[in-house]
Amino acid sequence: IKKTAGLLAKTLKIKPIMMGKEGEISLYEMSRGFKKSLVKLAEGIGNEVEETKGRILFISHTRGLEKAQFFKKKVEELYDFDEIHI
Repeated sequence: IKKTAGLLAKTLKIKPIMMGKEGEISLYEMSRGFKKSLVKLAEGIGNEVEETKGRILFISHTRGLEKAQFFKKKVEELYDFDEIHI
């Protein structure tokens, strides 16, 4: 069933958004399309962090600078981090 679910997710372009909390990685949400998943990830910051003022956000990527810049832009639209570094 796992292979079938993976094939179906790939075909429908479903992207999992994962979350790490207290040393455990779990599924946070599912989204269709990569850009939509980045938007949902940006929105999800507000669910986990009460205040962004006075904080610094670091974004890492692997050969995905354009996607990281898109994510940074979405975060800047939603929150007031002191600094955001890619």
